[in-house]
Amino acid sequence: VRGVKDASPSGNVIAEATRAFRLRHLPGLAAWWSFDVVDGPVVKDLGPNRIDGLAYKDLYFLGASLVDGRKGKAIYLKQAGDFVDVSRHAGIDAAGLARRDPAGVWAPNLDDWPVDRKSPLHADNGSVFLWVKAKPGYVEKVEGQPRPRRVLTHARSIFYKGYAYHLHIAGGKDLYVSGEAFRPVKVGPIADEKWHQVGLVYQNKLENGSKVYIDGEPKATFTARFLPHAGTRMEISRPRNWGGSDAWLDGAVDEVMFFTRVLNDEQAKQLYRDGYLSAPANGE
Repeated sequence: VRGVKDASPSGNVIAEATRAFRLRHLPGLAAWWSFDVVDGPVVKDLGPNRIDGLAYKDLYFLGASLVDGRKGKAIYLKQAGDFVDVSRHAGIDAAGLARRDPAGVWAPNLDDWPVDRKSPLHADNGSVFLWVKAKPGYVEKVEGQPRPRRVLTHARSIFYKGYAYHLHIAGGKDLYVSGEAFRPVKVGPIADEKWHQVGLVYQNKLENGSKVYIDGEPKATFTARFLPHAGTRMEISRPRNWGGSDAWLDGAVDEVMFFTRVLNDEQAKQLYRDGYLSAPANGE
């Protein structure tokens, strides 16, 4: 059993029940894409809002390439057009979008489907945490060319919300956070072919009110500034041909959790260590 919502005030979510009944306390959880429950190109949201994602393969086709993850399965995003749309679109869900093509192969153009602005994912304050495993950048020598070709050294997209924030790898190995209305912030190295948890806690327009975490530790503080826009989409990685990244991620993403609350340093560390948050004494 996975993703069963607890309606009690403590806001618990049952993550899984096997031989040992396990309960995860995840207050404020809005969405959770674990990649362990996938129906074709549809990536199931185990959180309370059921905002299923739609996996794109090379931009124009549907499909999810699954690999062994940090826990269970993860999605591998290799090509420049590999990404997962996790926006909630007005009047249609991910399964409905996948059915737009009778053969279930050709991917729908998301520009044709407006984003539901009432989605809980569009709050000005929140947190997103995920696991990523990516290759470092390198330089490739091409025979007959005067200069070597730099590979995997530009912006390699991990998680993107349009007109708000973008988590990506640049310079070959370093995590950055950027946005249309604030300068890129260098966070620290993560592209070493090992699993790392990356977290972004944001508070729109609050001076130094946003943080980026690597493996439970705060690494950068900055001022986030979001631009209001009707076309704000949310994507795991970002397709190049739709104004996206300069290079493909060529990496795996797992356990994406989105919260409509601002996690503090202690909670970020516990989420990294345990995968859940301790229930406070007051039952918050």
